[in-house]
Amino acid sequence: MKKSALRFRFLLVLLFSICAADAEADVPKFISFQGELTDSQGTRITSARTVTLKIYNTATGGSFLWSEVQTVTPANGIVSAILGSQTSGGVNLAFDTQYWLGVTVSPDGEMSPRIRLTTSPYAFIAKFLDTGAQAYGSLSVANTVTASNFVGNGSGLTGITPGPKGDTGPKGDTGAAGATGPQGPQGLTGDTGSKGDTGAMGAAGPQGTKGDTGSKGDTGAVGATGAQGPQGLTGDTGPKGDTGSSPFTLNGANAYYTAGNVGIGDTSPGGKLVVKGNLMIRDTMTVGDTFWVVKENGYVGIGTTSPNARLDVAGGIKLGSETICDTPHAGILRYNSSTKSVEYCNANAWGALYGNGSVPSGTWCGFYNPRNSTLYAYCQGLDPNTSCPTGYTRIGSPDSNGYTIIITCVKD
Repeated sequence: MKKSALRFRFLLVLLFSICAADAEADVPKFISFQGELTDSQGTRITSARTVTLKIYNTATGGSFLWSEVQTVTPANGIVSAILGSQTSGGVNLAFDTQYWLGVTVSPDGEMSPRIRLTTSPYAFIAKFLDTGAQAYGSLSVANTVTASNFVGNGSGLTGITPGPKGDTGPKGDTGAAGATGPQGPQGLTGDTGSKGDTGAMGAAGPQGTKGDTGSKGDTGAVGATGAQGPQGLTGDTGPKGDTGSSPFTLNGANAYYTAGNVGIGDTSPGGKLVVKGNLMIRDTMTVGDTFWVVKENGYVGIGTTSPNARLDVAGGIKLGSETICDTPHAGILRYNSSTKSVEYCNANAWGALYGNGSVPSGTWCGFYNPRNSTLYAYCQGLDPNTSCPTGYTRIGSPDSNGYTIIITCVKD
């Protein structure tokens, strides 16, 4: 919150009046107050504010003698208020000692320093009765009235006791002469008289006083700029500063870093190099010497640096297990640990791959024509209850005793 500040342009006036006619009333006391209300940045405040006004008899500390709360609305930052207008009897203080005004603008604390109340210039005469002063109505004087001259018959005065005439005091000493005042201005020069006869040359008179110094003449125009002087000599080049420290170290033309992990797009890399985002390699990428090689032509080699196919493995391939066989998985291979056979997915079911044509019991096999990429038949071992997939016809092959030993599913 910006703290408010008050730059005071104030008029402090004590208004006292003596009631006319035969009605007697207390003298109301008000103080007109005006100031400029701004925030701590100097911007004028224009919204309504609650202001607490307190009068103290100390510049700091102490307890307030009078207090009043008013709601004021600044006019373009200017606050006007009349102290005492919200209190019966106005500012009910004697004003016979020095007072200070404390101002608090909600929700801030009281501003510092307090404002010292001063007398309006023409209010000084309130201590005396000026010449021609009149009281409109009864005038009651609590203390003794001393008058050096009284005008009137005094028929209505009571309790007058003339004081004794004082002795004439001795004549005071003559005061010291005052300082010589400044010399008056020189008089006007009279008209020049007619030239008289040339008299005999008298003795040389004393030298006259020096005349006043004439006023300074106007400054002349600035002269034209002179030709540019020759260029100064170039100073020697200072020595090259030390190079700042770097986490990378050079070994000939190679740079290496061994202090920790390097992250690209990752502020907490968990390995020597972590790239968070796409990684593009324009040439061969090698992991180890021959562990994994990716050539720019798209061939991938495992165990070889010269792959000749999309995947060229120089060594054995170990297949794991897989349970799903559907259209997205068509063509994948798996190892069946129960039948100890390698199987493939034709988008419908798993089939075993055999090179010698033998068909173990309970294992699918297939007949595939590579010329037209068509799987023509499935075969099943000794299971007469086997059903064929949609699009295939079930054919049973009986043995010599009439028992079905091979179930074949032939493509329609």
